[in-house]
Amino acid sequence: MKKYKQTIHEKTITEESSVAYYPKSKTEQVAYKKNKILEEINKHEESYKILDNIFKITNLPNNKLAKYIYEMTPKTLASYKQKRRYFSAKVNEISIKVTALYKKGIDVFITKEKFNSWLGKNSFGLGNVKPINLLSTSTGIDLVYEELVRIEFGDNA
Repeated sequence: MKKYKQTIHEKTITEESSVAYYPKSKTEQVAYKKNKILEEINKHEESYKILDNIFKITNLPNNKLAKYIYEMTPKTLASYKQKRRYFSAKVNEISIKVTALYKKGIDVFITKEKFNSWLGKNSFGLGNVKPINLLSTSTGIDLVYEELVRIEFGDNA
C-alpha cells in the first residue's frame, strides 16, 4: 500500500507499508548477501560466543583452532574466551568464512570427522598442501572452498 502526498485539510500525509522486500534479481541477492556478511563481520559479538560456535561446528581442539585458523597461541585464544574480549573484524571474517567452509565440507564429506580428516591430508588440487594449512587467511579458505566444489562435482584433477 503506497500513498504519496495526499492532501487532507491542507496537511500532507505520506503513507507506506512497512514490509521488507527480499531482492529478486541475482545481482540484488548477491549484494544483499554481501551486506549481511559485512554486518556480521563488523558486529561486536563477544569472542567467546564466536569461539563456542566455531568449536561446535568444527570439533577441532583448541590448539588446532589457535594454530591453523587464528594464528595465535592456545593460551591467547583461551584468554579471548575467558576475559570476554572482542575479536577484530579480520578474525570475525575468518570465523564467518570457516563456518561457511565447514557447512560445505560436511555437505561433501557427510560428517565433520571425515571432513577434518581430509583437511589434514595433502590435496592434489591444492598443490599437495594440507587444506588445514590454508585456513588462516581469507584467500586460503576460498581456495579450500573451491576445491570442495570441484570434489563435489567429481573434478579431482
